[in-house]
Amino acid sequence: MTNKAGLLILTVFFVAGCTVTPNKITMQSPIDNKVDVISIVGQQELDALYPIQNSSGATAQFGLIGALIGSAMDASANSSQADKTTIRISPIRNTLIDYNFDQELEAAMNKSLTNHPNLSLNNTYTFKEESAAKQKMEAGSHYLVLKTSYVLSMDFR
Repeated sequence: MTNKAGLLILTVFFVAGCTVTPNKITMQSPIDNKVDVISIVGQQELDALYPIQNSSGATAQFGLIGALIGSAMDASANSSQADKTTIRISPIRNTLIDYNFDQELEAAMNKSLTNHPNLSLNNTYTFKEESAAKQKMEAGSHYLVLKTSYVLSMDFR
């Protein structure tokens, strides 16, 4: 009985005596609160969304063969939708071939971020490749990096 009581007291003491203090990291305000905004637009041409068919849940109930047949049907339907969308969007792409989306994006970023209460905007940059953006970044500076893409909705708006 004494061993059990001693073991119980030791266990209670050990469990109750262990307290965990979370590591507290205080937010430090940056020395220079000017932020450069870097936008990475790796996209070469305008894209559009199209409906994607996914019937894997319905076909998986018929076992492995059903799932394989369903995925083949989905792939065929999705490929067909992608081809139709590519054909339908090509006149829009040809019309907008000289339109500078990057310039419009930078103007919108400057307008939106200039009056931001917690952000002091320094410069905005647009790059086509992430490696070029990394070369621009300097140690000790503050950056807001945006990965941007342009996509039309399914109804091409």
